[in-house]
Amino acid sequence: MSAEIPPGLQQVTAWLAEQLADIEGRDVLVLAPTSWLRELAPALPEDMVTFPPEQPVGELPARRFAVGVVAGALECLAPRAGDALLARLRDEYCARVLTVAHETADKGRSEMLALGFTRITEAADGWRLYEHDIASYNPPREWNSPEHWANPENFNRYRW
Repeated sequence: MSAEIPPGLQQVTAWLAEQLADIEGRDVLVLAPTSWLRELAPALPEDMVTFPPEQPVGELPARRFAVGVVAGALECLAPRAGDALLARLRDEYCARVLTVAHETADKGRSEMLALGFTRITEAADGWRLYEHDIASYNPPREWNSPEHWANPENFNRYRW
């Protein structure tokens, strides 16, 4: 449960900078220990909203953010608390959540997939970068549209 800076964070910092390039700082919520914030500073907007992961999630500002960044926070929390944090961010606070997690952390690939996250990339030193974007989470499908719900092609063939 430490918040030490991992070696090789350059790839993670570059990836976050690329993902956050078009977002205004006040629309970014960052949950990370102070030591991580210093290391990730080049990738993060100057006027972002920061929140220490040790505080209860209920104390988050009562507003919606465009992007939430979780870096180094899951390692500071118990597994169930980490799940609750990611789910709450995803459901209530952020339209898009970016998460940095190590392959040896409690959060494996299947746990992140179960929470609706997709792995975007993997750094050489085992750091994985996950994303949950509500805009692309459930893409529209042709078969799942109102025109196909009642099977109109069968109206004259079968009687229900």
